[in-house]
Amino acid sequence: MKTDVGEYVECDGSSLGDSLRDELQRQYDNAFALSDNDARAAKVTADEIYAKAGDAKSPYWQGLSRYLAGF
Repeated sequence: MKTDVGEYVECDGSSLGDSLRDELQRQYDNAFALSDNDARAAKVTADEIYAKAGDAKSPYWQGLSRYLAGF
């Protein structure tokens, strides 16, 4: 979510660094693209996103990764 001062803040109020957010987005896009052709590789990537998001305490990215894992 973007605040009125332009800072991105996660649902839990924490702020992810730009590089981590960009990396998670890149991995999410990759996993989504893989989901059509290689479900196992997509699941592995989704699990990596989940672990990184857990370390960063980001429920938003954890939720997206679980969506991909079940997709």
